Order: sequence, then structure tokens, then C-alpha cells
Amino acid sequence: MEPLSEISKKINVFASISYQGMKDNVHAFVYEITIENHSDHPVQLLNRYWLIKDALFEAREVEGEGVIGQQPIIGPSEQFSYNSWCPLISDYGTMSGHYSFLDVLTNETFKVDVPTMVFTIPELLN
Repeated sequence: MEPLSEISKKINVFASISYQGMKDNVHAFVYEITIENHSDHPVQLLNRYWLIKDALFEAREVEGEGVIGQQPIIGPSEQFSYNSWCPLISDYGTMSGHYSFLDVLTNETFKVDVPTMVFTIPELLN
């Protein structure tokens, strides 16, 4: 599957998804995020917000500091990548959200949307 992409404030966010099968009675979808800083200033990823919609259950929100226990500073022309996963009970769902960043030089905070990720088990795609 082609990576998804979203850009704002010269920060580009790419997302790639893969299905890892059933684990502990949930469908495990792994996603890789790459954040590229195309601005002239270093930025720090402060917070994340996710809205996860499982086709069979109510939507849930996840928010917190940083990602995978980190609040990385990404310099101009640099990138940061990480992997995580999303469990779904149904075989279809979506995850959308945003990151909050701090411009290290101006002290301005701003949000960057993450492309909406659609999670579908491979059998549904045939």
C-alpha cells in the first residue's frame, strides 16, 4: 500500500500501514509514521491525538505526550520515524488525528494533521 501523506506548516507526515493478523482476539494493524521538517526552524513534537473508529464499536480517543515515550526535536531538513500499532476488534476501522508541535525558535505551538489511516484486513480487499 502506498504511504499516505499530509503537510502543513512545512511539516510533512507520512503513514504506512500493515496488517499483522490476530493477536489476543484483536486485529493488529502496525503503522509507521515518518515526520519530515521542511521548515527553517527546529520543531519539537509535544503531543499526539488519535480518534480511532472501530466498525463494530464506539469511537475512542487517545491523547498524550509525544510518541513512543519521546518528544523528539526535528531539525530543518531532518526526519523522525517510529512504529506503533492499533488494535481493532472488527476487521475494518480508521484512525485520524494530529500532532502538536513547538517551533523551538519562535516558541509558537501549532498542530499538524496526520493522514487518516484506513485499517482493513486483506481478505476484505479481494
